[in-house]
Amino acid sequence: MNELFGRFLVRLFGEPVPLEVDVAYLFGETADNEMSVLHRAIGLYQTQWAPKLVIPGIGAIAGYPGKWAWASKLVEYGVPSEDIVFAGGVEQTVSNCYTEAVQFVALARASGWQRVAVIAPHFHLPRCFITMVSVALRDHPALQLYAVPGTPLPWQETVVHNQGVVNARRADLIASEFDRIAKYTEQGSLLPVERILEYLDARDRQ
Repeated sequence: MNELFGRFLVRLFGEPVPLEVDVAYLFGETADNEMSVLHRAIGLYQTQWAPKLVIPGIGAIAGYPGKWAWASKLVEYGVPSEDIVFAGGVEQTVSNCYTEAVQFVALARASGWQRVAVIAPHFHLPRCFITMVSVALRDHPALQLYAVPGTPLPWQETVVHNQGVVNARRADLIASEFDRIAKYTEQGSLLPVERILEYLDARDRQ
């Protein structure tokens, strides 16, 4: 890990978020990890910090239980259905961090949203946030994104992750996530971390 990436991680997990955001986006997770995201989002909604929750609008693919499964759980915990928004559609046959980011950023631009909380489990949040910022800077540069870690889950549990094909302890997912960030950055799918730090500095000056 280089110094710039270490600086990014400290910034990421120490975000001073604004008093209110337009919406919170919940990155899709497998059934093993979903409660990290759902519990955090429910807490944000109940405190009226995030007035609407946006979830992937896809069906049950890539390990994600599907939009109706997540919407039902959110309603069960007291979030009215009218405050649950879907990004993307059930006709999608491919889903990953990048496709989620593309769908959400397009919706945010069309809806006029300016401040957004991005929620993912701790081990997944760095890649999710870098992906979302990379897409936003290309498609909706005015969007102000704030990272919010999900509720912590036990690190020693073996879980299904990464489109339902990886079985590993959550503690071991950290290294594999960092490897993916390096790989996708080298391929050009993600912006380099120094560009993400520049984005955070510019956002905080607004």
